[in-house]
Amino acid sequence: MRRSIEWMFFLVCAALGAAWLLEGSAFVRRHFQAPTTVPEASRNQAQFLALLIPKLTPEGERLTISSQDFAGIAAGLKEMGYTPIGLQDVDDFYRQRRLLPRKAVLIAFDQDYRRIVELADEVLRRLRWRGVLFMSRIAASAQEEERMYLSPHAVRQMAEGGTWEFGQGGTAAISMPAPAKLAASLIAEELSLANAPPPAYPLRFVASETGCNDASDDPHALHILRLRYDRTVAETLGIIARSWNRRKPFADDFESPKLGLDWAAAWGSVSTAHHRLSLIPLPGRTGAEVCLRGTEKWRDLVLEFVLQSYRKQAWANARYKDDGSCMSIGIRDGVWVAKQKAGPESQPVLLGSAALAKGGLPARVRLVLKGEWAIVQVNGRMLFGNALRLDPSLDHGRLEFGVFDPVPRAAFAILTSVRASPLSGEWLAVRAGVVEGDFLDRLREEAILADAISPVWAVVDARGKLSAVANRDELVDSLAGFYHCRLAPLVDFDPAAVSLLGGASGESLVRSLSQAGQDWHGAGLNLRLRSVDSLSDGVTAALGRLRRVLNSQGRSLWVTLDAPHSGAALFGAVDGVLTTSARPLPGLDILRPLGGPAADGREGIAP
Repeated sequence: MRRSIEWMFFLVCAALGAAWLLEGSAFVRRHFQAPTTVPEASRNQAQFLALLIPKLTPEGERLTISSQDFAGIAAGLKEMGYTPIGLQDVDDFYRQRRLLPRKAVLIAFDQDYRRIVELADEVLRRLRWRGVLFMSRIAASAQEEERMYLSPHAVRQMAEGGTWEFGQGGTAAISMPAPAKLAASLIAEELSLANAPPPAYPLRFVASETGCNDASDDPHALHILRLRYDRTVAETLGIIARSWNRRKPFADDFESPKLGLDWAAAWGSVSTAHHRLSLIPLPGRTGAEVCLRGTEKWRDLVLEFVLQSYRKQAWANARYKDDGSCMSIGIRDGVWVAKQKAGPESQPVLLGSAALAKGGLPARVRLVLKGEWAIVQVNGRMLFGNALRLDPSLDHGRLEFGVFDPVPRAAFAILTSVRASPLSGEWLAVRAGVVEGDFLDRLREEAILADAISPVWAVVDARGKLSAVANRDELVDSLAGFYHCRLAPLVDFDPAAVSLLGGASGESLVRSLSQAGQDWHGAGLNLRLRSVDSLSDGVTAALGRLRRVLNSQGRSLWVTLDAPHSGAALFGAVDGVLTTSARPLPGLDILRPLGGPAADGREGIAP
């Protein structure tokens, strides 16, 4: 009897040991060390950053980073508020439009050696984070040469543990053990995307110097930022922070003797010294190029730079994409040239050319992109005589500078200052009165960067009567067209008249406003309601009716409120809500779109 009990005990222990070897690690990871779940309420963002971690070694050998440095990078990301996501989150984002958490980051590895994965897994386990492994091989046997790779059992445990997801990292077909599956693929670099075979999985990433992706991206051509092994932990964290879509103005006068983290050199020698940025091809090469991080999603923008000197060809590219499409302003053998390339198969198209004036260097160049128009100024004067029409396919892309010439190492350029900013969408509300003299000069300067001009063309008095303002200056109309600002005449409401929109006289006022919008031939109407404590349902309904009438005419309805005001009650009733800025300008009020639907109908989402 005693021997039977002992045998039973040994069998139970053996069974438990076998169960532990087969499922124990995954069980503990899944139930006690699982990645933190992101609450659904915190998913309110439409962009994410993808990072590709270099090869890990215990001590950081040549061409690798140490596991300690990776732990420092991960800890720094956590301290900065980043939230790790997985491939399923990305797939849901593109297929089901399920939003992502703030500062969402995908952490991936393309080195699938067993020891490297173990080092990475230890860091992820401590932080309860998730990761993605792009695999190129699984051990097919227990032979010595196969032991450096993960076994099918190890891959199965990783999948069941809930921390790891998998992608195809090489070209050889991989047979994944259930429940592990391949959900994405990785292309080594941007330039190889054009020759890549059709995607075999729902998602495909391209290793690059950029890693920010949003809803406008193709899920089969997502960028993943390949981190560099020769950067310190602090530099790596700085690059990651700068890789998000920039919302604030950028300026660099190159005071540092080292190229800043805001810049990513694509090829060639790119260096700073003595307040200069130099671009010089390497020996035997024909060009050099550097891009500004965080501008991959830029559309409407202002770029200003000072070209100190150049040789052969020097270019500034805006809305640049990996297929080579972009709008470019540059100088080639003494001639300013503007051109565009609308796709990988299209040839560059000349938009304009003008000779470099004698003594024209150094040149202060300003490029403003607004929708389908480009405005170029050199040393304060508009180049080419008018704005340039762009191809609609050039909808967004990054900023970069480059030099080129067919003769190796023949081209170079030196810049002494760069300033860039996405356009803020500001409007210019022109107050009633005389429009002449210095005011016109100021108005023209502001109009270059403005999204719309909104002159006061009518008022609504306390009795609800609409009256046109005398001496409407027709120059405002031509000015809006010349600088490609929308013209949205402003109707200034007496505070006591706002409530009348929701009353018995509201329908008559709506008819008068809709007729005025049709007669004025602008982009729509801008109603200045000023600060109101509350907007009744009747007022909101009347605005909604006016909007439908204007929309049927091909026009829009905006409402301007004096700050501070949220305008939340109006977002569904009008095409845009604006508020007055504190920036003082004589004769002008600066209007800015509030959160929610922006002035152009697009919703802006900040990182």
